[in-house]
Amino acid sequence: MFRLDQLKRLNPFNKPPAPYTFIQNDITNDCNIRCPFCNSDFSNIDKTIFMPKTTFEKVLKLLSLGHLTFYFSCGYEPTIHPQFIEFLEMIPDKFKGKTLFTTNLVKTLPDDTIDRLSRLKISHINISVESFDPVIYESLRKGAKFASFINNLQRLTAAFAKNPHAPKLRYIAMVLKANLHDLPQTLEACYKKYLAQEFEFRGTHNKPIGDWQKQNFVTPQEWAKLERDLEPSPYQYRILRFEDDADKKKTRKYIRVNAKGEVAASITGVRKTYDLNTIDDPYPFFRDLAL
Repeated sequence: MFRLDQLKRLNPFNKPPAPYTFIQNDITNDCNIRCPFCNSDFSNIDKTIFMPKTTFEKVLKLLSLGHLTFYFSCGYEPTIHPQFIEFLEMIPDKFKGKTLFTTNLVKTLPDDTIDRLSRLKISHINISVESFDPVIYESLRKGAKFASFINNLQRLTAAFAKNPHAPKLRYIAMVLKANLHDLPQTLEACYKKYLAQEFEFRGTHNKPIGDWQKQNFVTPQEWAKLERDLEPSPYQYRILRFEDDADKKKTRKYIRVNAKGEVAASITGVRKTYDLNTIDDPYPFFRDLAL
């Protein structure tokens, strides 16, 4: 996620790193669309839960425990939370530089929200985009309207272009059979039209293979062809195929908070769950837990 020079800026005095590699936080348990390739399981959601402000205030007390990154959203869509922009603005300035969130950019964002986003000075925003072909886009982003997405994107990039300190925009495209042929053009459009500073072609997570996956997941040969097609591109990109990194996961320490305030703390591969709402002072609790 971060280059070596970025890490030095985050830790300029070579202080001992914070005890957790990163902190993940979801302010809601739901999404406004249902993409068939999504790794989140929505089957058991009875109702949408929005994290209360009092719980988010406790999350903020944990931020100094995260060494690298604060994921303001991880598995769900943050823009559907009615206090989405307010919560982002609550993050102390000293932690904004390692804060990011991921969005499908489908829910219509008011101009005021976009303007406030442009002045946040967070690290970056991940924007999911599988294609700029409306038919392909809507076939993969179930429930999304391309017109709403592109309207948000155009207004957001116009506002960000006016502010040199606006968050960086990083685009993520899932690689599937339906969009395989036009991914090089998607990459080009993001850089030429929509202020891309990074682009990631992402493979699918390991999950049970059903009929849809059989018809849409790409083969190793198709991956190889995509890589050949991308080679002439002058634009910066990376490919993430979610190779097995079990050994790396065993050594990570991280905190993940869900919309209810339930905290899954992973210490060298062992996960335990705690209720953040019942802990008066979460900072020393989770600091000592990592020792």
